[in-house]
Amino acid sequence: MKIAVLGATGQTGMNVVSQALDKGHSVKAIVRTPAKMTITHANLEVVEGNIFSAESLQEHFKDVDAVISTLGFSPFTRPVTGYLNATKAMVTALKSCEKKRLLLMHSWYTQPQSQSKAPFFIRWFLFTIIGSNLTNMYETEQYLESDECQDINYSVILPGGLSNAAVTNTPFLAKEDEYDIKGNGSRIARADVARYLIKTAEEDLHHRKVVSIALDA
Repeated sequence: MKIAVLGATGQTGMNVVSQALDKGHSVKAIVRTPAKMTITHANLEVVEGNIFSAESLQEHFKDVDAVISTLGFSPFTRPVTGYLNATKAMVTALKSCEKKRLLLMHSWYTQPQSQSKAPFFIRWFLFTIIGSNLTNMYETEQYLESDECQDINYSVILPGGLSNAAVTNTPFLAKEDEYDIKGNGSRIARADVARYLIKTAEEDLHHRKVVSIALDA
């Protein structure tokens, strides 16, 4: 499989790139600054691209089987609009070259109604910081459900709080159309999120679904 990765020089994106290469896939890392990509591999192609330009992305999507985005945007530049704007560019680019498979990484609690179920600390502290991010993620999820995206086979993966712990081989819990998972802890390693994104692409899981994940520990 050949996978395009957006956000490839970020912490989760680097895990996606390295794990995909380790599993024998070819990877095209679409980055703003190619010099920031520290991984080298015979099956890795690093290209410069504009994540907000469908024209730029189209050229890079022509020869891939799936697109994985681990893009993240600062919560301190408000309103946050990058998730939706980048996804619109990705969708336009995918359609223009007759590709369909798109995987995005968002977060638990994107749906406004789900936020009332979050623990006190998250509701009264964390949401005040990342609330605009969650809003824009949810806008993106609503956009993907629209008629404009009816030909896109998307999967939006929602992990809880991210850590930099090492990858595990722990099985996953995955719940479609849910915005959190109770009882299994809210922390998950970025490396394990990368593992699930690749698993979803490989096994062609969760067609046109939002999916919360946690480790089944």
